[in-house]
Amino acid sequence: MQTLETVLDEYGGPLDEGQVLRWGIELCAILQDWHSRETRPQVYGDLKLANILLDADGSLKLVSPVRPRYLQSGKMWVGTEGYAPPEQYKDLIFPASDIYALGATLYHLLTTNDPRLEVPFSFHERLPRRLNPALSAQTEAIIMKALAFSIENRYPSAQAMQTELIKALLNLSF
Repeated sequence: MQTLETVLDEYGGPLDEGQVLRWGIELCAILQDWHSRETRPQVYGDLKLANILLDADGSLKLVSPVRPRYLQSGKMWVGTEGYAPPEQYKDLIFPASDIYALGATLYHLLTTNDPRLEVPFSFHERLPRRLNPALSAQTEAIIMKALAFSIENRYPSAQAMQTELIKALLNLSF
């Protein structure tokens, strides 16, 4: 088992768009499960390459958080700079916070541009296709919507983002 951070480092360049879309689809399913738990909905709160494990069978798993972040809880930590959305800097966390971090994760995999090394919330200054011209416009649009500064402009759920990632993957096949 290795982290996606290790996978990216070993590859040495942007990863294949189709593979990253498949991982994004899988991560959306994992996040949707967290966000929709009947007894106590949770938010992951620190999604990033170093917290995603690639199993020997090719499936993804999230590293267990130090403590779960429940939607009803109070104070939160910021998470990882570059991956953490604006609201986490105000001690607020929502399912849309994980959507932002997933967008930053996909951005990193497809561009090799590490969000931790950039000014927070500046993705719009380095659009994915400028860094990786082989990337489809559809995938870029999905990533940038996930990275919207305002929660209201992001996907309303991981399931909604997953639907768009599936469409983008299908369009790559044609």
